Amino acid sequence: MEADEPIKSVQIMVSGRVQGTGFRYFSKQVAAQCHINGWIRNRDDGRVEIAAEGSPEQVYSFVRKIRRGTFLARVKDMDIHDCMPQGYTEFEIKATM
Repeated sequence: MEADEPIKSVQIMVSGRVQGTGFRYFSKQVAAQCHINGWIRNRDDGRVEIAAEGSPEQVYSFVRKIRRGTFLARVKDMDIHDCMPQGYTEFEIKATM
C-alpha cells in the first residue's frame, strides 16, 4: 500500500456455517495474501466477526475471497460496515466473544 493511499476499514459479521470449519484460519491466510490488517473472532451467537483494514482494493479483494468460504464453511450472509481506521499492524485471531 502506498503511503498516500487511503485506508479503508470495515467491520464484517459473517453468518452461516462458519464456526468449526477452519474459517478463521482460512481468513487469516487470505488476509496475508491481500495485505489486510485487523482481527477475526468467533462470537457466541455462531457468527464470525472481522475487523479489516487496507487499501480499498485490498479490502474489496479480501471480502470477495472470504465470501466464498472454505470447502467446509458455507457463508450465508455478510453484514459489512465502514468504520474509522484503527491502525492495525497485523491480522490476528482473537478469543471467542
